[in-house]
Amino acid sequence: FRVREICDKYDLPYTTGNFAVQYGKSWRTIAKLSLPDRFLTDPRDDAPETRSERMFDGLDASERRGLKSAIAAVRARRREKRAQ
Repeated sequence: FRVREICDKYDLPYTTGNFAVQYGKSWRTIAKLSLPDRFLTDPRDDAPETRSERMFDGLDASERRGLKSAIAAVRARRREKRAQ
């Protein structure tokens, strides 16, 4: 099996792209998380830097097949809220 196939099978996100960019984003996230909560863009339970489990509380059971599907459902819900 290839990694992407395993991620698809278990509904996990698979990140592609330049390794240096991914490495830089990881360090950026670590730096953000080392700062006090007042520097987060959203409340700490829903901030993109933390991806807390509480972010998924509003989803129906049908939208919770796996992490990849849950993240897509949350993003769709946010887009709908912004459009209103």
